[in-house]
Amino acid sequence: MMAETIMDFLLEEANKEVLEEVVISERLACYTFKIKPIGGETYANLQTMCTTRKKKNKVDFDQKRFTEQVILLGCMEPNFKDADTIAKAKVTTPEQLLYKLLHAGEINTLGSEILKLSGFNQDMEELEEEAKN
Repeated sequence: MMAETIMDFLLEEANKEVLEEVVISERLACYTFKIKPIGGETYANLQTMCTTRKKKNKVDFDQKRFTEQVILLGCMEPNFKDADTIAKAKVTTPEQLLYKLLHAGEINTLGSEILKLSGFNQDMEELEEEAKN
């Protein structure tokens, strides 16, 4: 049954848990990553966390940190924050685990897939420009 108004629809959607399975590379084609969207408030907080204001109104956006945090928040399986896995991989942080297990392009693709599921159909460079403004 269709919601009567857009507000009814949005309220129903707010209570749904969205999980999608994606393949991020040929190397990992036999495996899927379970991802979820990032909410608007979380996205805004990530932008703020990864943006540094410099002198003369210059803005520095830490794209690497942004992508890492998008993945850590939006990737449900595998869980890169699992303490046992971090220890088994002989690293100390979830971010280090990402770089130990995934190739650079896979990290970029996984971050992009999470952002697409979150409603963004832009690539990472466009998002960086948006965050600077």
